[in-house]
Amino acid sequence: MAMIEINDLVEIVLLAGRDVLKEIGCGLLEICYRNAMQLGLEEAGLKVEREVQYPVYYRRQLVGQYYADLVVENRLIVECKSTRCLVSKHYAQLYHYLRISTIHNGLLLNFGEEELVWRKLRR
Repeated sequence: MAMIEINDLVEIVLLAGRDVLKEIGCGLLEICYRNAMQLGLEEAGLKVEREVQYPVYYRRQLVGQYYADLVVENRLIVECKSTRCLVSKHYAQLYHYLRISTIHNGLLLNFGEEELVWRKLRR
């Protein structure tokens, strides 16, 4: 299978997000959206990993860990939120995932409103 262009990958994820929101509605727990997104993206034929761990080291010692909601095709981190509105700490969280991983593109999805709200970040 040929590698999907990143913009096409983002569009597939956004379509899946809109489908999830349409089917189960807004305002549920984030875990519901993360799990539904994984199912939808896998049904679309994409490789999806959930709760991907990214360790943080200081002087070769493990000092913390981050867990990204979803990693799609090893090229896109997807962070799912269910909140009234996205705020700076949500962007910072995704940016940190990108900074400590080898992945350059991230997608922040908010399922807390009637329509899917999203932002794309790039490292």
